[in-house]
Amino acid sequence: MKKGLVGLGGALAAVGAGAAYYFNTATYEVEKEILGVPYTVLENYDPMYVTVSIVIAIVGVVILAYGALSKSS
Repeated sequence: MKKGLVGLGGALAAVGAGAAYYFNTATYEVEKEILGVPYTVLENYDPMYVTVSIVIAIVGVVILAYGALSKSS
């Protein structure tokens, strides 16, 4: 059980941190049109995506710490 908790916590922490970095720095193009003239705009992802990713990373760290400190093998 200890190895499973450590593995799960580490995976959640890594995925959450990676997703938070991606959503915080990545942009995407949106095509819009004004008076029949198309143009593209770069937009950022919603800040809620970053917040949820950080929460996932924190939960992963808590599970990782719990698994590391548990006495059962």
